[in-house]
Amino acid sequence: MSSLPPPPAISSEPLSNSENQHSDIIQQLLDGNGTWDRRLIDWSNWFNPILVKETRQALKSRQFVWTFGLLVIVVLSWSLLCILGTIPNIYYASDGRVLLSGYLIILVVPAFIIIPQSAFRSMSSELDDGTFETLSLSMLKPRHILFGKLNVASLQLIIYMSVVAPCIALTYLLRGITLELILFDFLVVTLTTLSLSVVAIALASFSRSRVLQVLFSVVLIGLQLIVIFPVTSTLIALTFSGLSGSASAGNSIAWTTLAVVGASAILYSWLLFSCAASIIGLSSENKSTPIRIPLLVIGILIPIVGLLMTGYFRPDNDGRALVQSMTIILTFLAAHWAFAGSLMVGERGFISLRAKRTLPTGFVSRLFTTWLIPGPGTGYVFALLSFFGGLISITAYMVLAQNTSEFLLEFLWYAIAIMAYLALYLGLGRLLSMLFLSKMQTGRIVATFALIIVMNILAVVISCSLSLFMNGYLRMDYDWYCFINPWWTLGEAYPASYLRGRTTPEIAISVLCLCAIPITLLNVLLSAKDIVIQRMETPSRVLEERAKIQGKTSPDFPAEDVAIDPLQ
Repeated sequence: MSSLPPPPAISSEPLSNSENQHSDIIQQLLDGNGTWDRRLIDWSNWFNPILVKETRQALKSRQFVWTFGLLVIVVLSWSLLCILGTIPNIYYASDGRVLLSGYLIILVVPAFIIIPQSAFRSMSSELDDGTFETLSLSMLKPRHILFGKLNVASLQLIIYMSVVAPCIALTYLLRGITLELILFDFLVVTLTTLSLSVVAIALASFSRSRVLQVLFSVVLIGLQLIVIFPVTSTLIALTFSGLSGSASAGNSIAWTTLAVVGASAILYSWLLFSCAASIIGLSSENKSTPIRIPLLVIGILIPIVGLLMTGYFRPDNDGRALVQSMTIILTFLAAHWAFAGSLMVGERGFISLRAKRTLPTGFVSRLFTTWLIPGPGTGYVFALLSFFGGLISITAYMVLAQNTSEFLLEFLWYAIAIMAYLALYLGLGRLLSMLFLSKMQTGRIVATFALIIVMNILAVVISCSLSLFMNGYLRMDYDWYCFINPWWTLGEAYPASYLRGRTTPEIAISVLCLCAIPITLLNVLLSAKDIVIQRMETPSRVLEERAKIQGKTSPDFPAEDVAIDPLQ
């Protein structure tokens, strides 16, 4: 048996420069002190910690594993079944549309159903398990928590799309569809999924009890069922017919519609996130201003987008069609501010010390931003002024347009009626809330909103009953005493309409204005207590603590003595 060769002797000579550099690189990789390691660590700090936590939990959950596995199996099964079923026609026929429609139906199930439900359960579990209180005491702001939940939904959508995307690329090779159509379908699915996820996160933030969680979960399921069928049907119809058929103008119409719907979804998602952040935030925060800013932006964009779309889809100068378009835009604007105003007039008139530190100080800033501070009085005036500004812009466009002079007077009567109804019912809602709901600490906004709805229902019942009584219970004819019914009056006052009744509503609108003016003046006078509130300066102690949080430690206050008061 031959003996093994002796091991090589270890040289005591110093390592060469190349060997030293190689060992340094290996040590840096082991220690994580390399240049790229430090860059990756710095970049990872920008990620939302909620995204990291939720992603780890979601990827390890059985729900994600089963959904991902079933999605892969169903996609492969549909691909093989469709391809084998079309042989030998696959060599010369355009069969990509059938295959793409199947992939869209498969993708819709996890995108429209599973992802929003996962977002809802994730946000609800934070409230049930008590971990939300820990997150509230951390440095994370409410919007960071909400965006972290939305980022998790976006990541799940990307993972599910990555399964279907290679197979959808196969449909392009089978002919019959275009890359533009594939991109359009992906954008529609992404926009719908993220919108439903935003609604799910917002509903979960509103559900502070078990009963509300069950109620809002049912609402979310109903909304998903309402959305999934029309959106899926539209995608399949576009798959077989194309975006435009044969005319290039159809492409621009489809993309314009998607742009308008997408912008609306983004704006209202911003509004929902602001409402959800105010719910889960500290009770001493100024919760009204972050909500009224998106309301104002949406109210400004409704007439602007409406006028642009009117000029795009109706380039002709048909006066009747133009007036009807302007009336529809005005109606949408009124619905927006009626809903927002019904919630704002139910706010409590209490402003915390912390909220008073954010109030404007200068004359110009107080003139334009006073209506953004909390309070039912400022909310009432804010809704009326915002709607009036949109009304002025639409009326100015009507005056400058051609062939609209014969319908301008009818449009003005319709606009005056809407303005009067907003002032009347929002004012009555605020006054009744002050009289009967002043002692309510929670639920006052919802109760005021329900009170305004009840007033509208009573107005319809009383006006219809009174009309039947005045006509001997034979028919219902509109007359001046029906001015309390907003729906009937606006239907009669609709400009350039072929449905005008036998009587004109001008007298009823005049009586309506006589009733709305004193209600408006009374509410404006009662709003004085919300307007005269002065700003309070931030104490120096709080400023020092904020400076320490930002890394600017003062020598007078050592870092170990910092104690943050969440109510400051």
